[in-house]
Amino acid sequence: YRSNQPKDLGKVVLYQVAVINRRGVDSYREYQDACLELADRINAKHRPPASHPDWKAVVFQTDGLPRNSVVACYLAMDVGVVTPIKDGMNLVAKEMLVSNPKAGLILSCGAGTEQQFSSAGFYSDTVRCYHRLENLNDCAEFASLFYDAALEPAEQASAHGQLLFDFLMANDIEKWSGAFL
Repeated sequence: YRSNQPKDLGKVVLYQVAVINRRGVDSYREYQDACLELADRINAKHRPPASHPDWKAVVFQTDGLPRNSVVACYLAMDVGVVTPIKDGMNLVAKEMLVSNPKAGLILSCGAGTEQQFSSAGFYSDTVRCYHRLENLNDCAEFASLFYDAALEPAEQASAHGQLLFDFLMANDIEKWSGAFL
């Protein structure tokens, strides 16, 4: 995205909350270290313009945040991104939508929330209430989705978000657990 959109230097920030945990497990530690190194490389490559000397392309937040700070992040976001390889309910995606239904949303196919929304008809050939990432390893697809989500007209993002918000309010945890059990 950064290479394809140089005009966004000093404007667009990827704010990633990735709490460091399980440092005693080699695979977790190696993955976390690789992510931190990648964020540093991106920031080194995409230096801020003189007009924004404190700007960073990627802010990689590794400490936990209190709830009010998490909600503030959700309210400040223009696009929420939840892209696990495989995950269950993805409460983060739901928290994002409930806090800020006007923001765009990118979900990977491995996200349980994406599967739930897709099954409910919110992503099809004719309806696209969020941006779906098919291949987590395709950087060009990811960059394109970021760009599309960032440029989605506010009215359209808000309308899509409201549909998803209404769905979440009608399909809460009690309804989900009843259907699951």
